[in-house]
This record gives sequence, structure tokens and C-alpha cells, in this order.
Amino acid sequence: MQHACEHHIRDSISYISDNYDPLIRSGQMQLLRGDEPIVPGVSVKVFPGHTEHMQAVIVPAEGRLPATFRT
Repeated sequence: MQHACEHHIRDSISYISDNYDPLIRSGQMQLLRGDEPIVPGVSVKVFPGHTEHMQAVIVPAEGRLPATFRT
């Protein structure tokens, strides 16, 4: 969240406070820090990427390699 609030020129279009601040204040959106479960069997994991602390969503695939969606 700190990175988002610093308004870096490179990625300022990704963090528009008017889009997410009201959702956080109302409890409709929760920010996740680090590796955390979202719901049973689905979690987020921190990966190196184009932003510090980038997370990927990990979805198990019943005996196969899990699918990942980087955010």
C-alpha cells in the first residue's frame, strides 16, 4: 500500500486512489500482505516481478501443477 500511495510516475496509472480508497474504507476490499490464504485451497504468494511485493494467485489443480495468475 505504501508503494501505491507514493505515486511513482512509472506505475501511477495502476494506483488511482479514487478507485480503491472507498472500497477499503467501506470494507469491500481487503489488502493482502505477503503469502496469505484467500479461501480454502486458494492463496496468494509473493513473487519477484515488475513491482515490489508482486503477488500471484495460486489455484490447485487436483494432482497437477497449480495454475498461477500474477497480479
